[in-house]
Amino acid sequence: MQGKKVVLITGGTSGIGFGTIEYLLEQGNYEVISLSRGDKNLELSKEKLADNAKKVTFLRGDISSEKDVKKIREEILKKNHRLENDCRNVYYIGDGYSDLVAMKFVHKFGGKAIFVQQPNQEDEFYLQNHKIYERLKAEELIDFVCIADYRKGSKLWNLLQRK
Repeated sequence: MQGKKVVLITGGTSGIGFGTIEYLLEQGNYEVISLSRGDKNLELSKEKLADNAKKVTFLRGDISSEKDVKKIREEILKKNHRLENDCRNVYYIGDGYSDLVAMKFVHKFGGKAIFVQQPNQEDEFYLQNHKIYERLKAEELIDFVCIADYRKGSKLWNLLQRK
């Protein structure tokens, strides 16, 4: 499936991550890799996606683990059908400290990191999320920052449409 963008989603078994998978499958031009720490959530996601689960590569692992990131890298390169050490077609979407290792990995091999934030700036989660953003930004690991809005026409949607 050369030419498709590869999107690695951590926490893809629930919440925003799972919603992102559903959205990207609707769009049809993405290779989706979903990372989960636990087998139970992974199996529940497969059940929720039904036939679409065949279109997603589900991996078990921890994105903050160097060992697991190596395994993820191998899978991305396999799915991306690209030369070794080339992730220019990879977008990583994250919102927390656990995304640090993956963002470093994506940058090292030419991919882009997108940090998503909650829309409500008075919300306690937004404030915590913003502190994480400031730290990752200081380490120059973020290429783009967007509100966690996955609808057609949103800033995030438009970023993922780029070639």
